[in-house]
Amino acid sequence: MLRHVQLPWLNLSSLSGEVPPGASVGALGLEPILFAWIAVETAAVLVPRWRALRDTNRATLDRASVALAVLVALVEAFGSARYLESVRTGYYPVAIVSGAAFMVPVVATLVGGVCSALAISWFIDQHGIGRGMSILLAAEALTSLPSLLFRYQHEEFGPKENVALVVAVGGTMLILAARRPLRLPVSGLDPVLRPLGLQRVARVIYQIKSLPLRWLVRGGVIIALTAALACLFNTRENAARRAALPSAIARTIVYLAVMELLLVYFPIDLLGLATAAAVAMDVAAELRLEIAGGKPVAVRRIQKPDRADDLIESLREAGIPAVAQGAFHRTLLQFFGPFIPVDILVPAAQAARASVVVGSR
Repeated sequence: MLRHVQLPWLNLSSLSGEVPPGASVGALGLEPILFAWIAVETAAVLVPRWRALRDTNRATLDRASVALAVLVALVEAFGSARYLESVRTGYYPVAIVSGAAFMVPVVATLVGGVCSALAISWFIDQHGIGRGMSILLAAEALTSLPSLLFRYQHEEFGPKENVALVVAVGGTMLILAARRPLRLPVSGLDPVLRPLGLQRVARVIYQIKSLPLRWLVRGGVIIALTAALACLFNTRENAARRAALPSAIARTIVYLAVMELLLVYFPIDLLGLATAAAVAMDVAAELRLEIAGGKPVAVRRIQKPDRADDLIESLREAGIPAVAQGAFHRTLLQFFGPFIPVDILVPAAQAARASVVVGSR
């Protein structure tokens, strides 16, 4: 919605009423927020004095992430405002005024768009279903849905494209639903596949004329990133967890390789589809719990989704229904999703007993 609201002091009449994404209140998107949380989480891992905060004082890291998100938004907003001030349509500038009279309200509005996203995310966390950032990211991912439906309507898809869609969404759901040592993908889907879409990396890969060799290179990148990230963020884990890592990495590589191959036959945002599928699973699980036992409450917050499985199993053995809020989506991001913590939810009437069970783990 924010991407359809025009920034102040712009004359866009020559664009037939269309608001370009870069000239809208939501132009900065969610990127400043995601960058800030990942940067703070990485810093907390690298700086020994801050490392304990990841387990004992997440509120401090969250406040630092909010502050950094606003700072990043300010820097990006200033650059965007400078660019918009220089844009012209014919002989006339797009900006109605210039200087501080233009820069201040535009920068404030762009930063306000990012703060609005943070506020909406917080409101969903407190009063809605699902994790706030999950809902916003899924909504952003589903912006490709109208074009997808349009292509279906005009019969542009054949059997190959339909199979690719089913495999991408259905395969993701099956992978996420599997209860094995270490949830998949152990390295995080987005950090592995996203670099392959970067212009410089893609240019190098697609300059390879031999198709088998090209896919071998792509596969090598997938395998290397998967193994490196998985090992990097599990070096401090216990022996049982480290022992489960090789098989988990192998299964993850197969899943990521299939997702990459599908891009040949189904050229749309598969990462977005995977995100939407994961968030749908999280919302469905939470809704089932709420329908069965009333509005749930959180009794524990953790950052590693596979550890939620043990807690959920302990609660169910004690006769307490429970779900891990946001666990499916966080599984796709792993370490790179600190903005989606996993809350253990139980019915409010059993919260006291659940706290005792969870506290003993």
